[in-house]
Amino acid sequence: MHTIFVLVADHANQTFYDEYRKPINRYAVPIIIYKPNSKYVGVDDNFAQQIDIYPTILDMIGYKKPFRSWGRSLIDKKTTEPFVINSTGTIYQYSRGNYICTFDGKKVLGFYDKNDKELKINLIQHRNSEMNDLELRCKAFIQDYMERVVDKKMYAK
Repeated sequence: MHTIFVLVADHANQTFYDEYRKPINRYAVPIIIYKPNSKYVGVDDNFAQQIDIYPTILDMIGYKKPFRSWGRSLIDKKTTEPFVINSTGTIYQYSRGNYICTFDGKKVLGFYDKNDKELKINLIQHRNSEMNDLELRCKAFIQDYMERVVDKKMYAK
């Protein structure tokens, strides 16, 4: 069988489950990828997002040509470190490594432990090199997105 099934929600159930009311989990949704008789079996609880589906499927089918994606393959554990970015409409939330960075488009508002889904303990006064790197990666992602989508430069000339 050559079929790959992808099951993903478009939003969480915030009204029923308290866990989804937390600021970070408001954007959490399950992603299930199923391929019968596949070597890919198990659960990965690392950072993942919907933009990772496309590169994951390409990886699963053995596609080797270049392609453009902001996501990463969920089965490739070597090339790109897991991350998640989302926006509340006014605040970006970028999660990678040990921290969550909140950014208003101009300045960082806070850094939080990756397990602090309620964003209760701001660690900005204890900045370290990982937090500095997280800030740069957040800004780079937003800049790349704005240049390619908003400025209509999706394809290289």
